[in-house]
Amino acid sequence: MGKVYKDKKSSGCALCKPHKHGWTPKKKPKIRAYEKETDKEIESAKSRTKKSYQEDLIESLKNPKELPN
Repeated sequence: MGKVYKDKKSSGCALCKPHKHGWTPKKKPKIRAYEKETDKEIESAKSRTKKSYQEDLIESLKNPKELPN
């Protein structure tokens, strides 16, 4: 009688077989670290405002000797 209600696709609970239940990260740690670093760079670039770019441009025009060749 108990087999009528049994889930036929899983033969164990999530505690017994955690690799068969739920989502696990598929990416390697090195790739995840690289992506996290890239996301930080993107966010820091977004955080700069247009005003700060204009200030940098004005400052570089005032001091042309500081520009790299």
